[in-house]
Amino acid sequence: MKSAGDVGKDFDEYAKAWAEQKYELEVEGTVEGVVRAGTDAVQLPGDEWGDAKILRDSYAAMVDRLKLPSSVNVLEIGAGGGRSTAALLEVLGDRAGDYHVIDVADAFVDTLRGRVKRPLDIHIVSDVDVSMIDDSSLDLAIAQSSWSHINLYDQYRYLRDLRSKLKHRAPVVVSGLFIIGLADGWTWNRFRRRVYQIDHGISGVYHEFISVGMLAEMLARLGYEDVVIFAHGFTARRGKLVDDAFVPEFPKGIRYGYADNLTTWLKDGVATTAVLPPTAATAPAAGPAGSDQPLTLAEVKRTARRVAGRIKRRLR
Repeated sequence: MKSAGDVGKDFDEYAKAWAEQKYELEVEGTVEGVVRAGTDAVQLPGDEWGDAKILRDSYAAMVDRLKLPSSVNVLEIGAGGGRSTAALLEVLGDRAGDYHVIDVADAFVDTLRGRVKRPLDIHIVSDVDVSMIDDSSLDLAIAQSSWSHINLYDQYRYLRDLRSKLKHRAPVVVSGLFIIGLADGWTWNRFRRRVYQIDHGISGVYHEFISVGMLAEMLARLGYEDVVIFAHGFTARRGKLVDDAFVPEFPKGIRYGYADNLTTWLKDGVATTAVLPPTAATAPAAGPAGSDQPLTLAEVKRTARRVAGRIKRRLR
């Protein structure tokens, strides 16, 4: 687990050594690793992390799905070389209002300064710090591929401190987060890769991880609403401000929406309601003892009839 300052040093070194690496474009992530392709699209540090057109299409769908206002004040956390910044500004066009960037790597952000000519409010920090943002001024907080480099405690601190900076019901959108507990092969591969780095004393840039339960609970306890968690990220809206010292109970459990991926949710807005901790009423029906096979529909119906029968007998 690294501090923000240490992460900044890692990415400064990454930016300085970037030209020597001859990076190719990441086109796919498989369980085995990253699939890359040669292309002239990789011109600046950060370009190698994904197709800019795909990112622009995703942001266009995001702006529509989240119903952002006619003028959008943005905070981007971890803009790095500015690939995501340029894409979002292109999508917003004249709707772009104040645009704040918080980052920990000054050398990496030099690429952003050269890439984006529009005035930006860039803040280089060595710890979690959003104090420079006016209260209740943000229409959107976004992190693209950066959140997975923020340790667990700092993720919480950002989510805690962002609440006072966001307007009521303004969204937070995080894409590029490794969430344990969703049976995602790519995430597990990255976790194994991190273990390998630890075993062999390999230093440099690496990813942090969070469990789906921890993420859902943090967002719930901080008062965020309309939470939707994906395999590699989440969206949530700022709800009512709650006291950070107050520890609420959740007699009905912690509820959140789950969708397989951000792209699909942006298109259809459909998410399955999940509850933590799982209960008999919400957990999937299990198969026979010792089996990992789910019950068939007919077996589920028979089980439901038996339960209903027992309830009726108790009520007589």
